Amino acid sequence: MEEGDLIFEIHHGGRFKNLNGLIYVGGDTSIHGEGYDRDCMSFIEVESILKSYGYKRGDLVYYKQVGMNLDEGLVQIKTDPNVLKMVDCHKGVESVVLYTVSQEIDSDCIPFTHNLPESVIISGSKRKGKEKCVSNAAGFNRPKLRGIWGRGWPHVR
Repeated sequence: MEEGDLIFEIHHGGRFKNLNGLIYVGGDTSIHGEGYDRDCMSFIEVESILKSYGYKRGDLVYYKQVGMNLDEGLVQIKTDPNVLKMVDCHKGVESVVLYTVSQEIDSDCIPFTHNLPESVIISGSKRKGKEKCVSNAAGFNRPKLRGIWGRGWPHVR
């Protein structure tokens, strides 16, 4: 591992529950000690790291912002720009805390879905609206892409 590389603390196989505060239950925690160059991180890299911990394509992935607990905010990672924000938020920090949630959600767990904003803020948080590294969903203007179905993958016109 070179100086400046990121290592990952990975919480996997569990779910989020709100028991007088948001917690991650029913899973394991592993340290992925192989360092990754922060300048070369992408969503594909994150997925490849998580595969050895039971991640399947389509599962939800979050990171915990530095200095915040789970009640203050989680950030969902679904794209390369999300990964770049994660890296930027971890300047000067060696370890990134990741959480995975399977798409198969239990009824007694908080159903974190793709419809949530990138920054998940639990109501009542003292830091609501004060995040430095991430914007909420209202801050993103994403154009709708029209797909054309050809052989296999959709193509954007």
